[in-house]
Amino acid sequence: MALATTEKPEPFKEVIGKKGGAERTTDVVFFFGASSSQRLRELTKGNVPDIIVVETEKDPYFQKMIRNDITVDEYLRICPYKFYNPESSKRMFEFLKELYEKGAKVEQLNSEWQPLGGWIHKMKTNEVLVDSIMKGDFEKAVYTAVEYAKISANWFKVADIARAAEIAEKIKTGEWKGYILVEAGTLHTLMKNTLSYQFRNMENVTINSLYAREEDAGKVFGTRVSEVYDPRHELIRMYMYGKEPANEKELKERENLLGARFVILCEVVPKNLKDTDIFEATKLVNQLSYEACKKLFDKMHSNKMNEETARTYLKNHLKKKDDLYSV
Repeated sequence: MALATTEKPEPFKEVIGKKGGAERTTDVVFFFGASSSQRLRELTKGNVPDIIVVETEKDPYFQKMIRNDITVDEYLRICPYKFYNPESSKRMFEFLKELYEKGAKVEQLNSEWQPLGGWIHKMKTNEVLVDSIMKGDFEKAVYTAVEYAKISANWFKVADIARAAEIAEKIKTGEWKGYILVEAGTLHTLMKNTLSYQFRNMENVTINSLYAREEDAGKVFGTRVSEVYDPRHELIRMYMYGKEPANEKELKERENLLGARFVILCEVVPKNLKDTDIFEATKLVNQLSYEACKKLFDKMHSNKMNEETARTYLKNHLKKKDDLYSV
C-alpha cells in the first residue's frame, strides 16, 4: 500500500520569528497549506511578522487594496485573476489589511515564470480529465491525471526555484529582514528546501516550516504526520524531486496506480469537504490496486453513484477485503 507522503516540521516554539536585538536574525517561516485567514490569524496572534509573503499572483492593484486606496470588493472586481472562492479570498484580504495596519509589509512575488501557453495547456488537460471521468472513460482519465501531474510538476519546480531566488536576493540585499512569514501551498516545499540550501552557511538567517493542516492530518494518519498528499500530489512530488523509478516498467506501473487512485478519489470526494474528510478518503484509496480502481470505477458509473454513495461503496468493499482489496 502506498502511504501518503508526510513531512515533519520543527517544533512550533522554535519556528516562530523572533524580534529584537542589535544582531537581529532573519527568520523565514514557510506556512504550508494556510489557505484560510483563520489559520493565519491564529499563527500571527501576538506575533505580527515584519513581512508576510502571500501566494496570490502579482498584479498592479494588490498594493492599492492593501493600502486602502481601493476596497477589497473593488479589487476582486478589477483584479485580472479569478479567485476560486471569492468569499474566502475577501476574508483573507481583509485580514492582510489588518496585518498591514499593524506594521507588517504585505508582499507578492513575481510570477513571470508562468507562461500563458503553459497555463492554457494545464487547464485544458484538467478539463479533459473531468470530461473523461464524467463519461466513464477510466483509461483516459488515468492517462490525463498523469499528464496533468507532469505539467504541474514542471510548473511548480520552475516556480519554486524562481521564487526562492527572489526571496534570497531580497534578504541578501537587506531589503527584507526580521520575521518573514511565507504563505505557500502544500506542494511548494521545494521553494523552502531551495532557500535553505542557499543560506546553509549563514548563521543569521534561519529557514523553517509549519504545516497548517498538521492537526487534521494527525487525526487520520497519526500524531507524527504533518501533511498528507493525495495520489496526484504524490505524482507531482515524484516528478518534482526526481524520484521516478529507474525501470521503465516500474515507472509506468507507479504512474498508472497513482493516477487510478486519484480518479477514484475524485469519485468519492464532493466539493467543500473538510480536510479530515479528504485525508480519510486518501487513506481509503491508497489501499487499492490499479485493477481494483478500475472495477470500482466501472461499478460506480454503471450505477450512477453520487460521491456519498460511492464513498460508502468503497468503504464496504475494503471492509470485506474481497478481490477489490489490495495492499
